[in-house]
Amino acid sequence: MAQLSHHGLSLSLCLTLLAASPALADDTAAGATTSVRLDGQGRILASRVTTAEAQDNLETRLSLAVAAGSATPGATSTRGELKRWDDLNVAAAARWTGRPLQLSLEAASGLSQPAEGGYRTDTSARAMAAVEPNPTISFDLTGEVAHSDVAFGQSGAAQVSRVSDAVAAGVQWKPLPGVALKASQRLEDADLVWRGRGASQAVAAVDLPAVELAARPWNGADLNIAYGRIASNFDADRFAAIAASGLADPTLLGRAYRPDQAWRLAVTAVHQIGAAKLKLGLSDSQLITSQEMGAAAPTLVAGGRRTDMSLGFEWPFQLADRAATLAGDWTQRASSLRDPLTGALRPLSGEAAYDGRLDLALASLDRRWSWGLGAHLTGPSSDFSASRVRQVGALSSLSSFVEMRADNTALRLQVDNLLNDAPSVLDMNFLRDRSSGQILSQDHSALDSSALRLTVTLSRRI
Repeated sequence: MAQLSHHGLSLSLCLTLLAASPALADDTAAGATTSVRLDGQGRILASRVTTAEAQDNLETRLSLAVAAGSATPGATSTRGELKRWDDLNVAAAARWTGRPLQLSLEAASGLSQPAEGGYRTDTSARAMAAVEPNPTISFDLTGEVAHSDVAFGQSGAAQVSRVSDAVAAGVQWKPLPGVALKASQRLEDADLVWRGRGASQAVAAVDLPAVELAARPWNGADLNIAYGRIASNFDADRFAAIAASGLADPTLLGRAYRPDQAWRLAVTAVHQIGAAKLKLGLSDSQLITSQEMGAAAPTLVAGGRRTDMSLGFEWPFQLADRAATLAGDWTQRASSLRDPLTGALRPLSGEAAYDGRLDLALASLDRRWSWGLGAHLTGPSSDFSASRVRQVGALSSLSSFVEMRADNTALRLQVDNLLNDAPSVLDMNFLRDRSSGQILSQDHSALDSSALRLTVTLSRRI
C-alpha cells in the first residue's frame, strides 16, 4: 500500500464506479433514492427506496477506498485517541427491483494495517429477498455471513478471529392508508477465538424478535414506534482489546464473554414545517445482561436501564444566490447498573454522556459547487476495569468539505480535525481492585488528537 501520510496529515482516496441498466437513467424522475456505503467494520450498507410505480430494473455498484494517515482510530484505541492505520476496502452491490419480487446481494472485503504492526481483515456478504403479493402485505428474508481477523504486533502472533452468520425474516401489513405494522425475527450466532498469551473461545447465539408501528397521523408528520430485543458488543475489536491488555485471564475470558442484551422501546417522530424538518427520538432499554469487567474476566451483570433522548433538525434556505442547508442533532444518554465489584450504581462502562453535531452546507443554484463546515462534540465517559477507572473528557472537532459536480461525475475534498482539542484523561489506579476503595495513584494526561485527515472522493455514474 502506498504511503500517503506525512507529519500528521492523512490522505484518503475513494473511487466509486456505478453501472445501471437503462431503466435507471431517470432515477430522480422515477422518485427513487439509493445509498451505498461502507461502515467501520468493512461491511457494505445499501438501501433503495422507490416512491413511483415500480418497474423491473437492475442496479450494480462497485467502490474502492484507500486511506492512510494518523486520524483513524485503531481497533484497541481509547476513545478520542488517534492512531495511524492504512486501509484498503473493496465493496460491491447488486439490486434488482420489480413487482412483486425484489432481490439484493452485497459483498465487501477490507484490509487495515496499523503503524505498530499487525493487521485486520474483514469480509462480509448479505443477501435479501422481498415479495409483495398485494399492496397491503409484504414478506422479506435476509441472510448474512461475516469474518474478521485482528492480529497484533510486528509478528502478528496474537490474533482474534470472529465468524458470524445470521438469518432474519419479517412480515409487514398495511391495514389502513398511512399505517404499517411489521413483525420480524432475527437469529444470529457468532464465534470468537483468541490465540496469543493463552487461548480462548467465546460462542454466542441470540434471537432478536421485534415489532414496529409506522404511521402518518397527519400530513407532514411521521411516527414510528418499535419494541424488541437488541444485542451488541460481541465484536472482535473489544474481545481483542481485553485479551491483549492482560486485564483478564484468557481462559476465563472465553467462557465469560457474551453480548449485551436488552429489551428496547424506541419512539421517533418527524414533523415537516415548510421546507424544514424537526425530529424527536426517545428510547428506553431494560437491560437483560451487560458485560462489565470483574476481578479476572468480563462479568455479565443482570438488570439495569438505559435511556436516550435525541433532537434534530434540517433547514434548507436561500443565502444570497446560494442554496444553503443547516442541520444538527443532539443526543443525551443516561444509564445505570450495579457494579459487579463494588455493588454501587454507576453508568455503563465507556458510554459517552452526550454527543452532537452542527453542519452548514452551501451550494450554487445549479448544484455544481458545494462546500460546508461541520462541528462535532462527544461528551465525557468513564471506563471501568478491575483495578482502574479511566475518565476521558469531552472531545470536539471541526471539519470542512468542498465538492464539484459535472454531469455524472463528482469530486469531493474533505478535511477532518481542522480544530481538535486534546481530551483530558484521568486514570485512577486502585489497590488490588476497585472493591478495596483505596486509590494508589491518579495519573493525568491528554490524548493526542491533533492529526488532520484528508479525504478525496471521486465518483461517477455510468
